[in-house]
Amino acid sequence: VVSVDELKFGDNDVLAALLCSLVEAELLVLLSTTNGLRQAVDGRLGHRVPYVRAVTADVLSWADGKGSDLSLGGMESKLQAVKMVLKVPASAAIIDGRDPKNLTRVLMGKDVGTLFGHPRHSNLDELNSRKRWIAFFHKPRGRLIVDDGAAKALLEKGVSLLPVGVRKVEGTFGVGDVVNVCNSDGRDIARGLVSF
Repeated sequence: VVSVDELKFGDNDVLAALLCSLVEAELLVLLSTTNGLRQAVDGRLGHRVPYVRAVTADVLSWADGKGSDLSLGGMESKLQAVKMVLKVPASAAIIDGRDPKNLTRVLMGKDVGTLFGHPRHSNLDELNSRKRWIAFFHKPRGRLIVDDGAAKALLEKGVSLLPVGVRKVEGTFGVGDVVNVCNSDGRDIARGLVSF
């Protein structure tokens, strides 16, 4: 396969998360050269964390560097991929890929590596297939900066964005293109298809 920048998804972890979403898999297993996520304590890696319910900013702060010379993204990349997968919803595991028996062990429910989410857990933030497609499979072509009222309506009520709430438009896009929606501080809060 030949790849160019326009077609590049990112590293293998993100590509695996996209594929997991596309086929609606129940579990994504990411292989690593370590036995799972380790919590950072005073700037040093501590013991393995066996279970993480959600990838929060605190959990992301535990990722340090890219891992080994063989990896592109390291633990941070794996955590970003896991964060995507938990929205599907599916579970994810990061295990030590150097031991071939670990894959069988994790599928049997054994305590190897770090398990994220839970297959039986009902994720309130889960995305249906159409929303997953918009969120993960398209590159945004622009940004809409909205006022506080529109941001609140989008986040709390899940309603469509009305033109009256848009304060600024950035980028060049047409009907059907994907754009990021940002609050008045410029922080991304949503992604959607434009109708105008």
